[in-house]
Amino acid sequence: MCVVPSLYQRFDCARKRRPTPRLAALALLAVGAPGWAAADDVLRHLAISGSLAGWAWVVHESGGEWPRCQPGPRLSLEAGRDGELRTWRVGGSWWDCPVRARVAGQALHWQPLLSWTHWQSHGAVPGARHADDLTLLPLLRWRAPMGFGLHGGVHLGIGATLLSEPAIGRRRKSTVWQFTDQLGLHLEPEDARWRLGLVYRHVSNADIQRPNDSVDLIGLSWEWTH
Repeated sequence: MCVVPSLYQRFDCARKRRPTPRLAALALLAVGAPGWAAADDVLRHLAISGSLAGWAWVVHESGGEWPRCQPGPRLSLEAGRDGELRTWRVGGSWWDCPVRARVAGQALHWQPLLSWTHWQSHGAVPGARHADDLTLLPLLRWRAPMGFGLHGGVHLGIGATLLSEPAIGRRRKSTVWQFTDQLGLHLEPEDARWRLGLVYRHVSNADIQRPNDSVDLIGLSWEWTH
């Protein structure tokens, strides 16, 4: 039996129990294992700082020119969870907007995403057991070839969320207006007809009003186009 009071000991315990520590750590992260507050903090800061740095780079490289968007309708499905809540999300994007900024020789793309999410809690809770949100999220996407006809990519974004309930499960959020910070990794073919991704999503009101019990969701997403 492993007793793990610290994050480093927790990882070491997982390493001893599994012959493949990287897969074990990824599995724990993907199911939103409780107690990984430090990991949530790292992901949240990556999502926020990465988004701000990315947009600053886009503005710097744009030369004052607005991206020329092209029609590119896409539909996405996502299932996520944290220690208490489960979410199911449907999203749509109608435009693909290449920007002038490049990273490692690969272009960045701006993709505005509009999504609806259903939230669910379980058991006896002080807040609502069901809730919904509507989110507008401008994403920055980047991808690079990995071989075998596949590309690996990352996306980041900060957007606005409207919740149907200010208290969900045991989370008291005070306001229905929230911010969503998102960070994701994905795999897609050369023509990008589909994307399979691992997505982290942080939802809070940035302490505009307290209490502000944030939510840190880890989920799997599937996205495709015609």
